[in-house]
Amino acid sequence: MPSTPSTQIAASGQPAPAPAGVRAPVRDRGQRSERALLEAGRELLKQRHFDTLRLEDICRTAGLTTGAFYRRFAGKDAFLASLQARAIDDMRASLAGLRLTLGNDALGPAEIALTFATPMLDWARENRGVLRALMQRATQERGQWSHFREIAPQVVSTLSPPLHAALGIRRTATSERRLAIAYQIAAGAVVNMIINNPGPMHLGNRRLAQTLADSMLSFFTYRAKGAR
Repeated sequence: MPSTPSTQIAASGQPAPAPAGVRAPVRDRGQRSERALLEAGRELLKQRHFDTLRLEDICRTAGLTTGAFYRRFAGKDAFLASLQARAIDDMRASLAGLRLTLGNDALGPAEIALTFATPMLDWARENRGVLRALMQRATQERGQWSHFREIAPQVVSTLSPPLHAALGIRRTATSERRLAIAYQIAAGAVVNMIINNPGPMHLGNRRLAQTLADSMLSFFTYRAKGAR
């Protein structure tokens, strides 16, 4: 079960504070209500823009009252901040699981790339409405996207050791940079699909994870093999 913003763990290992305008629940009933509201918001945002999302619709979908909403959140902005915190928390949990999986020395480069791309894409699909809302806000308010920028180095550091080892490539500043760019290209393609959905590949395409894995690996290995 995904954790809630109230229970997410900061990088220091200590519980992260709730976002501004959010009252952290202290009882099980409040935690269940918070989870229901956040899940309702995440699902509704897959089909609607944040600006047109009504509190009444969130509460109706969650089976709760608007009073229950305001006992947790000061308003829609605080609600979106909680959705962002939940998405980041889920990403960190995925990365922790990936570190364990990618520790298997039997995995080849293509398997490593696909093992990485699949859960990351699943995460983007689940949070696509939240991500779209945050990206739209990022054009108006500074700092909306900064938390996700902070995760990017963690993503690269998770993927780098096993991929270099599987390819027999020395880790250098150049190879690390190429891997970061490979990830940035793949992430940018997913962001473009979330915002514009232009084709030819779409977020729901069953081969998208494989395509992203192949493209990342191709870009990384095109020059990186020279670092052997």
